[in-house]
Amino acid sequence: MKLKIKWIVIGFLGAYSSAILFSMLQQWLWPQQAIGNQTLYTNTGALIYAIIFAPIIEETIFRDWMIPFLKKKGCSTVLSILISSSLFSLIHLNLWFLPYIVNGCLYGLVKVKTKDYYSSILCHSLYNFCVLLPILIK
Repeated sequence: MKLKIKWIVIGFLGAYSSAILFSMLQQWLWPQQAIGNQTLYTNTGALIYAIIFAPIIEETIFRDWMIPFLKKKGCSTVLSILISSSLFSLIHLNLWFLPYIVNGCLYGLVKVKTKDYYSSILCHSLYNFCVLLPILIK
């Protein structure tokens, strides 16, 4: 249990830190395009989806199904995580895809290290909750 908590914390802090870093980088590179997604999450249903359902669906597909599938096809663990994370970034339909790849790699690492995908779901949910917390507080 301690190992799982350790990796959940590492994954969450890594994802949150990368979000801050990439947000600062995006604002520095393209200041006119650094607009928040607050208008997307103005109703309770969208917030519940982002915090609960999206992490469950995405972690099931990209970490629980895809990583083992790619490993069975002969890919290494690292390559499996990179491929699943790249596809994870594509479904978010954002040209600024690098943060999604990094977060996907972190969630994949959590899944592999803890040997269960519930830990990556929790990590992903915590990340989404903290990112959306300013909207929830308003």
